[in-house]
Amino acid sequence: MKDFVTPRALETDEIPAIVEDYRHAAEQVKSAGFDGVEVHVANNYLPEQYIRDSTIQRTDDYGGAIENRQRFPLDVVRSVVEVWGANRVGIRIPPATTEPGKTPLDSQVGRTFDAFVDALCEIGLLYIHDIEGVTQHTRDVPDGVDFQQLRKRFAGAYIANNRYTLDLAEKTLANGKADLFSFGRPFLANPRPRQAAPDRRPARRSPEAILVWRWRRRVLGLARRERQDQARIGWSDDAPNARTGFGADGQ
Repeated sequence: MKDFVTPRALETDEIPAIVEDYRHAAEQVKSAGFDGVEVHVANNYLPEQYIRDSTIQRTDDYGGAIENRQRFPLDVVRSVVEVWGANRVGIRIPPATTEPGKTPLDSQVGRTFDAFVDALCEIGLLYIHDIEGVTQHTRDVPDGVDFQQLRKRFAGAYIANNRYTLDLAEKTLANGKADLFSFGRPFLANPRPRQAAPDRRPARRSPEAILVWRWRRRVLGLARRERQDQARIGWSDDAPNARTGFGADGQ
């Protein structure tokens, strides 16, 4: 068996090429006919490693101060937006999760992600997809993390994620604390996620197996768009086969 390559820090002059890789990937997704893309800045993916001071140890323009640490992920987001336009791009963020790998949180997690969300808002992304709690484990919220504060700072839609049930999602929606919700494992594990029901809700035998789609037309501005131009996220009840490039990693 061939030995694994030992990871190393990127040289400063190598980083722009990585950004171009993301741009190329966005172009490929678009040419394949998808309707949008989610930039995954969570779960220890490379862009997230740059945001947290617990993982980034650089001393150049990409490390140290918050504005430096968010430089690479924001460059990635901008490269994707140049391909798609901001209204077809969302982002997944992980303020409170230490998984996978029990990765320590940023030492100033609230301040760091406030600044990051402010920058994303300036770019004009369609939504932020927030992992609320420790992915796959708990909905515990550490000190310094305020999901509602992040939502208020962002002008686009807020997608809530992590261990939601249908009942919890409906309660959260009724309280005005989220616009949309995502379910991963229960949805993907159910071979018939859209069981017919008179009130268009999922079958009670699998209540978590459906995205909660109230507000979708208001949030995404679909009402006046032609069907072929509609930007969809995940599974829509009026277009169950719509293809998307939005990430789904099982959460």
